[in-house]
Amino acid sequence: MKKALNNKDGFTLVESMMSLVVLMVGILAVIQLFTLSISGRRNGKDLSIANNLAKRLMEDMKNVGVDTAINNMNNPAVTYPQEVEDGDGVKRYVFFAGTAPAANIREQKVATANKVFTVRVESLDDQPDTNLTTVIVTVTWVGLDRTASTGSTKTHSVRYVTIYYT
Repeated sequence: MKKALNNKDGFTLVESMMSLVVLMVGILAVIQLFTLSISGRRNGKDLSIANNLAKRLMEDMKNVGVDTAINNMNNPAVTYPQEVEDGDGVKRYVFFAGTAPAANIREQKVATANKVFTVRVESLDDQPDTNLTTVIVTVTWVGLDRTASTGSTKTHSVRYVTIYYT
């Protein structure tokens, strides 16, 4: 009986508690990775939508001309862009009438299921050749700030600059 009391093959309470603490730290790290992964996926989807909006507008400028594409942004009958998918094949966009803050600037708001993107186009006649036009397409939206741990938001943007022959 004395031999059973001196058996040191098991774990002490302190060893068990320390192993639980190490296990909990590991589980918390994995949970944090999951939340970062989800917010990264959401930000990536928003970035993809913004890129699609900008590229679609630039393709429209190339196909129908810079002036026509920019004027279509202010025409309520033309809902630019006609089709933009968000990756899963479902179109969930609502288009608002465009505005003209200045003679060479057009803006249009595009709403998705959970975000509003602002598409802004500036055409500049700053080239030495009068047949060339510099066009700046900027898409902005408010999304989660991945650098902050509080879940705060910040303004994101995608900007394309190109020169078109008109």
